[in-house]
Amino acid sequence: SWFVTTSLGLRSLPHSVPLSTSALSVARNQLCNVDHMLWPFSGLQELSLSQNLLAHFPRGLPPSLESLLLQENRITYITSGVLRQLGNLTRLDLEDNRIRAIQPGALQGLNKLQVLRLKGNKLTSLPVNLPPSLSHLDLSENCISALDLPSLSALVNLQVLKINSNCLRSVPESAFDSLPRLRSVDLTDNLWACECDILYLYRWLLSGRLKMATDLVCTEPGFYTIKPNKTAKPKTVYKKNHHTSNPIIPASLKISFMSCVYNDCAN
Repeated sequence: SWFVTTSLGLRSLPHSVPLSTSALSVARNQLCNVDHMLWPFSGLQELSLSQNLLAHFPRGLPPSLESLLLQENRITYITSGVLRQLGNLTRLDLEDNRIRAIQPGALQGLNKLQVLRLKGNKLTSLPVNLPPSLSHLDLSENCISALDLPSLSALVNLQVLKINSNCLRSVPESAFDSLPRLRSVDLTDNLWACECDILYLYRWLLSGRLKMATDLVCTEPGFYTIKPNKTAKPKTVYKKNHHTSNPIIPASLKISFMSCVYNDCAN
């Protein structure tokens, strides 16, 4: 059964919630702490605590949970062990919190997790030990400056990766090679340095193996904007000629990449 008590200014869970509730929303209230309050709800599968005042990840949640929405709270850290009993989760939404760090191992054991949304936090690196079951990962609007290869390569079921609006300057060699199901990546609004270190990404884009979002802009060595053709299907980050499928690369950008090859910066 569903139970909804949103936008009521609640500071604690209402006592009227039946223990048989399977889906509960107490979003848009003023909850600061719900630790162990929901443990008796042994059949609870969907829980929304979004848009409250939670300063830490709730403890003592029932292991029956499959969907947990915690966006727009004040959570700053995800500590190891806090999700240990939530092995049935398939969706975890932590958008627009204040998360600075996720401790190693904090997400281990979430073997059914498919969707993880961490958009709009303060992460500076890719979380380690991400569940291999993930199919959708949203890390956009953080402060991530590098992609950790071991963490990324373990995501063999990943289909959609959003890491736009971060501080990436390049993508490491073979970053996407071990992700056979990857079909969509959003890399826009990063600090791309279009020099030797980005040659791998450049080749990936030319291969057409990834469906990309809108423009990619090089901030170094100069400002280049590479625009997609709005009518091209699937989209790529390069504008296509009407008479050929070959991408049109600005001459200055070609020179930059060619110098990488001639200077033995890339294999």
